[in-house]
Amino acid sequence: MKLRYLISAFILSAIFTLPHFTIFALAARSVGDIIGDVHNTDIRVFINGAEIRGYNIGGFTYVIAEDLRYYGFNVVWDGTERTLNISQSQGSPSRPAATVPINQAAPGSIAFQYMYSDIRTFIAGTAINSYNVEGVTVIRISDVANAFNNINLIWDGQARQVHVTIAQRSNLILPNRTMSEQELHSWMNEYWAMGGATAFEHDVIRLINGLRRTHGWPELIFSDNFTLAARFYTQTLADLGLPLGHNEGPYGGIINTARLFSQNAVILYTSAINVLSAQDLFNYWASGYFAQSLLNPGLSHIGVGSAVTRGGVVLHYLIVGNDFAANSINANIQTTMPIPIPPANHHNFARQVHDLVNAERTRHGLPSLEWEDALASAALAHSRDMAANGFVSHNSSDGRPFYSRIAAAGFPGAAMTENVAAGHPSPEAVVRDWMLSPLHRDNILQPSLSHGGVGFVFDENSTYGFYWTHKFIAR
Repeated sequence: MKLRYLISAFILSAIFTLPHFTIFALAARSVGDIIGDVHNTDIRVFINGAEIRGYNIGGFTYVIAEDLRYYGFNVVWDGTERTLNISQSQGSPSRPAATVPINQAAPGSIAFQYMYSDIRTFIAGTAINSYNVEGVTVIRISDVANAFNNINLIWDGQARQVHVTIAQRSNLILPNRTMSEQELHSWMNEYWAMGGATAFEHDVIRLINGLRRTHGWPELIFSDNFTLAARFYTQTLADLGLPLGHNEGPYGGIINTARLFSQNAVILYTSAINVLSAQDLFNYWASGYFAQSLLNPGLSHIGVGSAVTRGGVVLHYLIVGNDFAANSINANIQTTMPIPIPPANHHNFARQVHDLVNAERTRHGLPSLEWEDALASAALAHSRDMAANGFVSHNSSDGRPFYSRIAAAGFPGAAMTENVAAGHPSPEAVVRDWMLSPLHRDNILQPSLSHGGVGFVFDENSTYGFYWTHKFIAR
């Protein structure tokens, strides 16, 4: 169930897109203010076969956060920070002490009212929406399932039941630099049938080499080392429930992981998520900014690897570069890509992103966002911060989270969210990637949002060249 976001990037000239959670609160709310009604429901919720109390709020199924401690989760209350932190507990899920009675009340009838709370709730470190109902904290059951890669959620419409299944995590033994080559390959055999590239990987490589031929460049050589590195990295992210990012995993990212297999390799890399055909995957990589890397005449080797998470999400990694462990080749190669200079009208890029986002909202039957100058100024300041300090994050270089910056811009009580990205050379490219990423897309198509502001910065001397921040609020 876990939705992963898409990042496309490469060394020195990279594309990053980072989604984040949306914080919802109604303007000028006070603790205890009534927001709406909790309705009785005939839907029953089960976690690993054990029933948990469920409630209907706004058509979504909610459970009591504190109840989760009986179903295989740690629920930790921090009274000083007023936070509720939920994580998975080790071992088999424990069972609730009492049987949950079947709700005999008429579905849709009012059971309680839910109230605004200043308690911030986090699942696996990510903030989620939560409300106060009769002194307890309620959260969406889908948020629980989406937070962990080893949890699956199934809706049985005929039985009117939600079944959440927690797969016990295996003790993943990760390779290390002290392993012999034989030991390393024995480990990999647990995950992949060795014997060269899959038909899917061969098709992607064939299409990429066809593109190189049309531009007069030599074909890239299939690299076992790059393929195994790409497979290992995606499989590690899938097994450990990590986001599809370039700096994840026990070795600090894709570069260090690749060097487990080819110590002195020079690589460029990119990723994608939930692209199910070789042609579509090629089209995505070849039509974006990474196309420049695919056509780099100084590169010689290629590898593609994919993995599927427990929730059925497909992760892909592409590595191109020079595999010095595979061949003795000319070391005098081009390892950096020039950052393209944007057109003269790039000063209007922020407004163009705003218009493109509104076009997407209109296409999905949603009202357009109004431009908000104060949000745009805050977004521009964050883009400048990212460009000047060489990072891509929702936290500023001084550690302030996005919601603090939006509040400081004059919107302390609003529902708020933010999308950021770097490396995308045009408004069309950044909005396209945001719409391909489930979490960014959710932010753009959130019906309750009403105002937005975009900040764009181009700095040819920076790491990624192009920096984008889009801030949203509801009021």
